Amino acid sequence: MAVHEGPGSITTLVNGIARGGTDGDDAPGLVRLQKELESLARARIRSVGHDAEIRTGDLVHEAYLKLFSRGDGTTWENRRHFFGAAARAMQQVVIDLVRKIEIRRAHAPRIALPEAGADEGSHALPLPVMLELLDELERADPVAAEVVRMRVFTDLSVEDTAQLLGLSLRTAQRKWTIGRALARSWLSGRMEGR
Repeated sequence: MAVHEGPGSITTLVNGIARGGTDGDDAPGLVRLQKELESLARARIRSVGHDAEIRTGDLVHEAYLKLFSRGDGTTWENRRHFFGAAARAMQQVVIDLVRKIEIRRAHAPRIALPEAGADEGSHALPLPVMLELLDELERADPVAAEVVRMRVFTDLSVEDTAQLLGLSLRTAQRKWTIGRALARSWLSGRMEGR
């Protein structure tokens, strides 16, 4: 069941943009949307370590084009649906940009899988392995995959991820734990299969 948000909501705004307008030219809403997308973009760029080469504005612009220039009448059910689509769009844009950067550098990009505790550190995986991992998680538990994707590709905390995806903190923590456990299991199986 779709959550219907009132006037002035992000959902109303982005669906207005998708239809070719901004529902009354909601300048404050556009500014709020821009800031939230820039925040996601900055976090995403930091998470891949290419902040000197990928500009926030470029990432937001490219993601915006992916989201709104399809012309297929796409609309979003709620805030969670939109920001999930935005995270995926940024993921695709960053993958393309990182590939170009890494071709120049002749090094494979590595993406960090954040850990729950600061003492645990993080595991950096080659980008193709991270993408395979996310595909496996998507098949096993789509919500856990969404939480992991948001944490990995935007570098948000569990608390911020919960808020952005419209989940309770407890659900987001549980799905993060499940996602990490599934990731470790899949990575272990992958290593044993070599």
